[in-house]
Amino acid sequence: MIALPTQAKTILLCLGQEESYYAKRFETGPRYHLNQIMINEISSVGNPQFSKGYYNKFCSDPSKSPTLKLLKAMTTGQRNIFDFKEEDGGIGVKYSMSTYNEFRLKSIKILMDYLAKIQIQASSADCLESNIPGLKEFYARYRYLEGEVSLETLKGSKESLLKIYDALENVDAILKKCQKTKQTQTK
Repeated sequence: MIALPTQAKTILLCLGQEESYYAKRFETGPRYHLNQIMINEISSVGNPQFSKGYYNKFCSDPSKSPTLKLLKAMTTGQRNIFDFKEEDGGIGVKYSMSTYNEFRLKSIKILMDYLAKIQIQASSADCLESNIPGLKEFYARYRYLEGEVSLETLKGSKESLLKIYDALENVDAILKKCQKTKQTQTK
C-alpha cells in the first residue's frame, strides 16, 4: 500500500481555510478584513509550516478566528510558532525569519486597523473603549506616542494586550451589548 504524503500544515493553508469559512457565509466584516491583511502580509514571508502542535492550536476551527489568534501570538511576543525550512528554489531561511520578525513588529499596526474596522460597526463612539479593558489607555498610548517610541514600546504590557485580545474574542457580544444599550437610551 502506498502512503500518500500528508498536507503540509502551513500558515497560508490555515488562513485560506478561514477565508473559505467567511466566503461561504458571505461575511465581509472586520474578521474577514483582518484575514485578508494577514494573508497579504504573511505571503511576503513565504508559506512557513507551523512548529509542532501550533497548527492545531491556531487552526483547528476556522470559525474561531485563527487570524486573530495568530495576531495575538505575534503582538504578545510568542516565539517559535513557525518552523522555517529552506526549500529548493525558495526564499532563504534567514530572509524569511527576518521578514517574519519585521511583520511581527508591525503587528501592532494591524491590530489598530482591526480595531478601527470594528469601531465602524459599533453603535457608539465609546462602545469599544467602555467594554474592552485597557483599550482606552492603548488608544491614548498609540495616538500620542506613535512615531516617538519603538513599536515594541507602543504595545504596552503583555498583560494589557492579553485583556484586549480576550475581549476581542467576544467582539460580537460587545457590539450587541452596545446596540442594546443605545436602544435602551433612545426609548
